[in-house]
Amino acid sequence: MPLFSPYKTAHPGYLASRVYTTFSGSPITSAAISAVDIIYMYPFILPRPITFTKGIMRVQTAGAGSSVKAGIYASSPVSVYPLGAPLYKDDTGVATTASTSDVDIALGAGTLRADTLYWAGAKFTGTLPILWTAYLASKMMELCGALTTTPVGVLGYASAYASAMPTISEGASFTLPNAAAPILFLAT
Repeated sequence: MPLFSPYKTAHPGYLASRVYTTFSGSPITSAAISAVDIIYMYPFILPRPITFTKGIMRVQTAGAGSSVKAGIYASSPVSVYPLGAPLYKDDTGVATTASTSDVDIALGAGTLRADTLYWAGAKFTGTLPILWTAYLASKMMELCGALTTTPVGVLGYASAYASAMPTISEGASFTLPNAAAPILFLAT
């Protein structure tokens, strides 16, 4: 599988005032987030650079008292896993207490480069909601060396919800949960 997108020549670029997904695959709309205090992460590559104004997540079924914090991480050139401080993050959090709604993730405005491996991740508190998720479906994980006898679509990283989105060091301990990761959309 090539690291660079074979669709780049056909991709017209990202238009203003639209919403684009960072996940390549079919979303699952029936898998609840598995646990609090874990950042569920998946890798992504964009075929063209994108300048965005905010992140968005889609809540399918609300969770009582639930909230989400999210971030985008660079990928390590050594381990190919998330590394460093989040490039963009929402440390304040936003409620996920309304069903069939979009929640704005205050990542701040930014730009992501094309053909670069990034990691999207989110952590939760409260009664866990059902969001549009990437569930055991990320072919990108094969690129990242997360091959086991069980299909794995996401990485897990322990982080208390009360804390800011953390800086991740090389060699950090990740889990390969049989879980869903919420899909991060970017608004231009």
